[in-house]
Amino acid sequence: MAGFVQNTIDGVINYFGGVIMQSPEQAILVALGGLIVGAASAVFGVVSFGAVASLVARALPSAGPPEQ
Repeated sequence: MAGFVQNTIDGVINYFGGVIMQSPEQAILVALGGLIVGAASAVFGVVSFGAVASLVARALPSAGPPEQ
């Protein structure tokens, strides 16, 4: 497993390193792409966590009166 992880990291560094070193524009585009993907993943993760937390909260018993 450690070999797989190390090979994956080395491959990503070699591939993106070659792309980024071609020109400054390439580096900017790779950084912006990473930011867009990272932001979308973060938003989806927060929304998914909220949905799961809401589902769990509704499943727990409460001391208040029943909803009408």
